[in-house]
Amino acid sequence: MSYILDALRRANSERERSAGVPTLHADPGPADRTIDDEAAPNRMPLVLGAAVGGALAVAGLAGALWPAPAPAPAPLVVTAPPPPPAPVAAPTPQAIAQPATVPLTVPPPQVAPSKPEVSPAPSRIPALAELPEDVRRQLPALTTSGAMYSDTPANRMLIVNGQLFHEGDAIAPGLKLDEIRLKSAVLSYRGQRFSINY
Repeated sequence: MSYILDALRRANSERERSAGVPTLHADPGPADRTIDDEAAPNRMPLVLGAAVGGALAVAGLAGALWPAPAPAPAPLVVTAPPPPPAPVAAPTPQAIAQPATVPLTVPPPQVAPSKPEVSPAPSRIPALAELPEDVRRQLPALTTSGAMYSDTPANRMLIVNGQLFHEGDAIAPGLKLDEIRLKSAVLSYRGQRFSINY
């Protein structure tokens, strides 16, 4: 601040010398210094006020004329490129030992020639009239008067000599009713089977 005040005083002194008119800031000569000492304290605030005002004006002018500092540029962020991937060495092909292949010859299985299964022919049951004469003479007289056939063997019935019989019943001593068929019946007499029609 004192440099500014000194510069202002010098500038005013030079102006006064060139103009020949003394101002407040002019260096008083010997004659002027004989002024009454009571007026000196009243002039001091005016001098200080003028000096402060001039300093503020010069500072404002310097601030207006001085170029404003350019804003600092934003820092440039540079990202380093990623390092290239490390080269991968190709695996060296190694010879793989192949096991020696030995051809296998497997003989075909022996298949026995298939023979068609022959089911035994059902033995033909002879009729009552076809039995030997001596067997027929031992049999009682057999007269059928009715029958009922069913897919369920327990429901089958045969009426022989006026009596009702089921499969497995004994008709006479040694004579048994083995099976009741749709239009015939199978009987057995002492191990000899025969059929009768009804």
